[in-house]
Amino acid sequence: MSRILKKHIINTGKYAVYLYTAIFILSICLCWIDHLNLFSLESIFFGLSYFPPLWFILFIVPSIGGALLIRNKRLALSVSIIYIIFFLLYGDISLIKPAYKVNKEKGKKISVLALNIQYYNHGLKKVIREIKNINADITLLSENILKEDELKYVRSELSPWQFLAGKPEETAVISKYPVISWKEIELPSHEASLWGGNRIETLSQNPHRSFIHAVINIKGTRVNAISIRFIAGRAESEKMGEQLKWGRYIVKTQIEEVKFFKEYLSEIEGPIIFGGDLNVPPNTHVIKELNQIAIDGYMATNLYGKPTFNTACPFLRLDYIYSIDLIPINSKVLDIVISDHYPLYAEFLLSK
Repeated sequence: MSRILKKHIINTGKYAVYLYTAIFILSICLCWIDHLNLFSLESIFFGLSYFPPLWFILFIVPSIGGALLIRNKRLALSVSIIYIIFFLLYGDISLIKPAYKVNKEKGKKISVLALNIQYYNHGLKKVIREIKNINADITLLSENILKEDELKYVRSELSPWQFLAGKPEETAVISKYPVISWKEIELPSHEASLWGGNRIETLSQNPHRSFIHAVINIKGTRVNAISIRFIAGRAESEKMGEQLKWGRYIVKTQIEEVKFFKEYLSEIEGPIIFGGDLNVPPNTHVIKELNQIAIDGYMATNLYGKPTFNTACPFLRLDYIYSIDLIPINSKVLDIVISDHYPLYAEFLLSK
């Protein structure tokens, strides 16, 4: 190989590393700007915060490796520092914990389970058995769909617990304690299919989505329990244009849902527990809105988020249990497979 050709290959490699690193840093900057809410809802960049910071590891390794390969340690160090700062600011970690003064011996403890049951695809009897074994005071279910005979079976198996079910494919609440009242509240959005493709133009013909709100008497205290799931679904086709169009629709609709939900919560009196499969990763616009008014029970008691979406290589935390006027004391993701989501368990103390 001639010296000129060798030098040309080396220079080409350097330019490739610089270009790749520049694109990587630009991507982080755009996500950073979206996290700061500087993009309008109509911007093509709005919603980039849905891309979890941990995923950038897949792209930072080639950048750092390439920089070291061309013997540019300063570039490798700079890229590493940028990513570390970005991850510390927006990664699913909780370095600072709120300080609570509580007496765990005297306080009223409430246990809560959140579970997307995936239409009982793993078997109705198996799911109900595991819910009974977990034995939470309140269970918040998502993707609940039961035929009339199945509903009778579930209520019989869970008795004397109460099973409160809303529309098919929506949510449900299970309570070990007496239910004072409950209702199903319609969201401004419309139901979207999780099985097949969805055409945005015709979704308005579908029924409104909904959530369940129950008022429960827990050891003499009225506690509000809300099972909610924000919209998700599939695009009409696998075409890139349709996928992007559907993604933007989902982001905008979830923003509308969370605004409606926050207004609803503001009118409720007393302690509140809400959650379920929210279909959004941490630190997105939706989660930030909820973090302004409530406490994420899992992150209040853990250093970092653990994935709840059950795949061959789990990496997404989509399930949450929030509290208002309740103090989180423990939370964990249970290693039980009864759905495409892992069960999320949390314990709280009444703060008043």
